[in-house]
Amino acid sequence: MSLNSLVNLIVVLVLIYVGRIQELIPGLAMLSIGKVAVILVLVLYIFANKEEQPKQPLFIYPQAKYIAIIAVLSVLSIPGSVWQGKSFDFFFSFYSKLLLFVYLMVMVLYKEAHLRKICLGLSLSALALSVAAVVNPRIVEAGRISASGTYDANDFALLLVMCLPVMFYLWEEESGILKHFLLATMLLSLYVIPKTGSRGGLLALVAVVLAVLIKKGWRRFFQGAIVAVTVGGIFYYAAGDQLERLMTVSDLDTDYNQTAQEGRVQIWQRTSKMIVQHPLFGSGVGAFITAEGQTHEGGKWSAAHNSFIQIGVELGVIGLLAHLWVIWKMIVLARKNPDKYSFGIEVAMYAYVVGGMFLSWAFAYLFYFFLGLSLAKSRINNAQVVATGSA
Repeated sequence: MSLNSLVNLIVVLVLIYVGRIQELIPGLAMLSIGKVAVILVLVLYIFANKEEQPKQPLFIYPQAKYIAIIAVLSVLSIPGSVWQGKSFDFFFSFYSKLLLFVYLMVMVLYKEAHLRKICLGLSLSALALSVAAVVNPRIVEAGRISASGTYDANDFALLLVMCLPVMFYLWEEESGILKHFLLATMLLSLYVIPKTGSRGGLLALVAVVLAVLIKKGWRRFFQGAIVAVTVGGIFYYAAGDQLERLMTVSDLDTDYNQTAQEGRVQIWQRTSKMIVQHPLFGSGVGAFITAEGQTHEGGKWSAAHNSFIQIGVELGVIGLLAHLWVIWKMIVLARKNPDKYSFGIEVAMYAYVVGGMFLSWAFAYLFYFFLGLSLAKSRINNAQVVATGSA
């Protein structure tokens, strides 16, 4: 079997790990299709013909270096974790699967056509989740909606927002039925996002729209203005009874997150001190909630609601700096080799930086999907340079 024939299975992994299709179809979750699919891909990859695969080692790329740094720090954080069992379980039950997902994704994707297929797979994930949110929504507080057990309303909003630039830049160059598919998925996503009531998602969406407009330049100002007005119009129409909540993004003085002990600002103030107190290996990978609970007596033990504080508390200063560094490197590399995939990666990172300020997404599958996509793109670009130089 060739690697080329495994690409469709990688798309299936994206649908499972990012799109969570096993949670959208009744009875599918009981079949453990995630484990079955990843084991199948791994076995087929081991015995696949790898002659066409780029020969450069992974660790010459910053994305791979980052993953290695985080993996090493995660292991080193376990002995000193505030909850050793939790950190051990997180690494071996969750993070190891995340690493395998990215590894298989990067090693199988070695052509531009593969990147197109995997991005269409991400778009299909966004479509499946959006349709589920409309047809059979998971209603959370005050009528806010989500689509799966994995994603709450805020997670769901950021996922759709980060998928939008990938779909938009593909849509610009596609034709026929795929162009219509991408347009329909974008419009449906824009309809669903305001119904989540996520203020962080709203800010991330604004960042995406502004980034796209700026990248288009003033020559295409009127086209960009049409896009911005369209997005704003759909957002306003779809928001419905969530509009009042979304508009409170500019009114922070009386907001729960600003004033309450369990609010995000108070959590950030308490836990950010722990980054300095445990600078080397943090408080333990996957153990943020326990670490946060030890900062106060009584009350709720809370998640970070901030990807950067999360990784800083769990893995220390090196983990935080590495996280910031790899985001910056992904943006720089995308700008260095501009095309529809690079544009999608770059703008999605802007959405992550904004939306990630309000969510615990340091180890999210979607963030690691973009790490894998960026790394695969770098390998393909490097292989093309090597081939051109030796021709």
